[in-house]
Amino acid sequence: MNCPDCGQELSSAPHLCPARRTEPAPEFVDVFFTRLPRLDKLPALERYLQQLLPHLDPQTISLLFQHLPAVILRNQDRAQAESVRREMAALGAEAQLKAVSPARSARPAPARPRPVEGRPPAEATAAGSRRVWTIFLLGALLIGFTYYYLPDWLSRRALPPARTAPPLAWRPASAPLTPQVSSAPALQSGQTAAPRDPRQAQIQSLLERSVREYQNHQYTTAIHTTEQILDLDPNQATAKRNLGLIYCEVGWDYLQKNNSDDAKDAFHEALQVSPGSQCAFRGLGFSYFAKDDLDRALEWLNQYFDAGGEQADAYALLSEIYYRQNDLKKALEFLRMAVALDPKPAAWQERLSKLERELNVEKNFLAGDTRHFVVKYEGYDQAEVGSWVMTLLEAAYLRVGGELHYYPQNPITAILYTDQQFQDVTHLPAWAGAAYDGKIRIPAKGLRQGDEAVARIITHEYTHAVLHLWSRGHAPTWLHEGLAQAMEGQTADAAVSRLAGAGQRLFPLRLLEGPFIRLPESQAKLAYSESLLAVLFIRQTYGDYTIRALIEALADGKTMEQALQDTTYLNYDQFDKKFLEWVIQNYGSQ
Repeated sequence: MNCPDCGQELSSAPHLCPARRTEPAPEFVDVFFTRLPRLDKLPALERYLQQLLPHLDPQTISLLFQHLPAVILRNQDRAQAESVRREMAALGAEAQLKAVSPARSARPAPARPRPVEGRPPAEATAAGSRRVWTIFLLGALLIGFTYYYLPDWLSRRALPPARTAPPLAWRPASAPLTPQVSSAPALQSGQTAAPRDPRQAQIQSLLERSVREYQNHQYTTAIHTTEQILDLDPNQATAKRNLGLIYCEVGWDYLQKNNSDDAKDAFHEALQVSPGSQCAFRGLGFSYFAKDDLDRALEWLNQYFDAGGEQADAYALLSEIYYRQNDLKKALEFLRMAVALDPKPAAWQERLSKLERELNVEKNFLAGDTRHFVVKYEGYDQAEVGSWVMTLLEAAYLRVGGELHYYPQNPITAILYTDQQFQDVTHLPAWAGAAYDGKIRIPAKGLRQGDEAVARIITHEYTHAVLHLWSRGHAPTWLHEGLAQAMEGQTADAAVSRLAGAGQRLFPLRLLEGPFIRLPESQAKLAYSESLLAVLFIRQTYGDYTIRALIEALADGKTMEQALQDTTYLNYDQFDKKFLEWVIQNYGSQ
């Protein structure tokens, strides 16, 4: 008998058919365009990219140069991608290759018909007919074996491992670092045919029940049901995969509720049952970041990328970590990667523009540091002022921390600018004297050692940093500005005078939750005054403990009204009424 594929004579020895030789699966990569060449080589590079990317018009390619790094090719064979990388390098540009996950790179090769060589057409047709009948009979035998014998055979062996689950599809909402789930990954319910073995039938029933519980968001019950399966068969692969996905879903649910501690525990449980889970690695990155543990967050994100992860919000989170560590170049690089993968979030585009402005302004800045702060300034002539600002910051750290009983875990950055640099970076209105937007930003013009006004500004902005970190970014503006003024030593008399002089009645505080920078200067000053009075009212009526309890409630994800109800037992309208009565009683009519 001859081999139907290669025609060689078959013997009792194993036959290695050359026509069926398998080749290793190709590796696929994405090509990131990361750096421009010198200006004299730009025209040649544009021509090359127009040939490489004929679906893009010249204007789009020019825009590509302004948003590097950018993905220019996806799912390319590594050899072809290496060729593109070398050709771009010859033109002075840099490109990087990033391996894609197996789920994306899998592309089944189409089957190619092989002619039956050495036979006349009629004989080849007859041979083909015989082959069809042979395949038909083998198929019938296989179906019979599957129906009658396969369930028993499977009941005596561990099930094959389930396919690796794709990562959850999360997208950022208003903030670039808040993942938001769009749909839960599907669980597997096991075999489709009814198993003959009683134990396998019980496992199948439990699998189907756990899937229904998961789909109804009954995660605790689904975990219990899935663990029953693993008690029956510790190696049941479908149950282990499903349990890992359920724990991941529980983790993301906790993160949405601002419960990073329980989220962290859930993701660790997912790794226990499903080692190498991209979902768990990514979730742990977000969980440790929520706890301000930047180093641990970075470790888990690196494991996520090593495992083949490629979601855009993970790149955005990596960018934020490097930004807080004052590595603006890396922060910009990874945020560009996030935007290249998902250009839709407007917050990322705005942050990208701001990062580019910061890097352009601060590229030649010097830096000094203390245990709790990093201070950046331009030129050695500002070194003495920078050292003095460090002293004021450390004093604010002790004073504010002593009153509020909160001390930030990571160093805080303060930057001294010229007036023009301050405007270029912040784009704030002219009346803004300083700012905190994750970093303390101060115009350095007119800063003189011993000036008490500077010490007040430093304390004010540092209080913003404390409140932002402590509340996890959830404190309303009136609480921010009121507490910052109280910490710097502002009194109620000046605030009441401003309100009275303008003939202004108090605003409902819910209207002062948004940024004051959107208000005209006159209205902003009145909003600042009312905010100070509101904080002084809370401290004098309910005590400093209530301020701390409010911030803790906000950190847990509660709204300001819910936090007020928990701490003062008043809703917003009732609080406004009692606040107004306090102002009238202590400072006259309003």
